[in-house]
Amino acid sequence: MTLNLLIASWSVLMAALIALFLYRRQVGRREDDFVHLSAADAQVLTDQASMAQRLDVLDRWMRILFIVVIAFSLLVVAAYLYNVWNTGPEM
Repeated sequence: MTLNLLIASWSVLMAALIALFLYRRQVGRREDDFVHLSAADAQVLTDQASMAQRLDVLDRWMRILFIVVIAFSLLVVAAYLYNVWNTGPEM
């Protein structure tokens, strides 16, 4: 029962990580990679700075969620091994 709950929770976390990755990829498609130096491009510079800030925030949340998923994966594996140790292999 507990192992099933852990696996379901891990699946939700993994789905959230994949969704965040896809969202970040979609937002990053509109990124302007060219360097604008003239004063006439002031609005473009502002848009670039705002997009860079948004992508930085998304990257930070992706790193945090990735670490949580890895830690939770180790917890699921430890719970499974503990369950096998106590009950023996199921055949």
